[in-house]
Amino acid sequence: MESSSGAARTIGRMARESGLSVSALRFYDGAGVLAPASVDPASGYRYYAPEQVVVARLVASLRRVGMPLAGIREVLAHRGDPATVDALLDRHLLRLEQGLADARRELSSVRSLVSQEEPVPVTTVTVRGADLAAALRAVRFAVGTDPELPVLSGVLLDVTPDTLTLVATDRYRLATATPPVATIDGPPVEAVLPVDLVDRIPQAEAVSIVLSGESVQVTAAARPCTASRSRSGSPTTAGCCRPVTSPSRWTGPRCAPRCWRRPPAGCGVSRTAPGTTRPSSRTGPTASASPMARGWR
Repeated sequence: MESSSGAARTIGRMARESGLSVSALRFYDGAGVLAPASVDPASGYRYYAPEQVVVARLVASLRRVGMPLAGIREVLAHRGDPATVDALLDRHLLRLEQGLADARRELSSVRSLVSQEEPVPVTTVTVRGADLAAALRAVRFAVGTDPELPVLSGVLLDVTPDTLTLVATDRYRLATATPPVATIDGPPVEAVLPVDLVDRIPQAEAVSIVLSGESVQVTAAARPCTASRSRSGSPTTAGCCRPVTSPSRWTGPRCAPRCWRRPPAGCGVSRTAPGTTRPSSRTGPTASASPMARGWR
């Protein structure tokens, strides 16, 4: 049956002549788009009529331009009416143009988002070891120990263009210290040193504090002190003050509420002198619970 051009086509020959794969011809048969002219009841072989080759090529062309099956059925049903076919093709072309316009808008938005991404700035603070140790001792007493507020169990580093301020609070007390710095290189930033790291920074001539993205690293005596935050959210240290090749870094909070610098009314803290505070006569926070009582924000 494959010897002459007028003979019925097997599915293999139909695939070669139409540009549709054998699996595609089977699919279009099942979808009711292009059924074979006959099917052998014994073997189940499909046979196509010679005039179906043009129809199969039309289906292949329509699928290449993304026309859905419903549209292909309409074109095949009206292929004897050129005006209707033109209208169907124009409608599909309009859909393609609209889809292309939507894709261009989306890609433009993607480019805009990509251009907004900037490298994470790095701030490096260098301070004399003795000055840093004295400042840490001045605020260490106020570090929080409440297990319900683990995020307060550290010392806030508030870096501005020309100063470094250390702040600690346990909701009832607030202590600050401003050690002299040797250099500050980078934008203003805030971060928290876990109390374990604070207690283990060794004495050194110079201490370097690097704040990058969500990480903090302190290097003293040429040895990095690294830190990480536990699953509970509390800042803890790991591998502090010993040489490490790939130090893990703490991804703790990088921001702090303003009450670290100025205690709100009713939080149980009274200021005695610029840069220092002492506990007030209150025995605890008020029932309304100040922002400090709710921990870090």
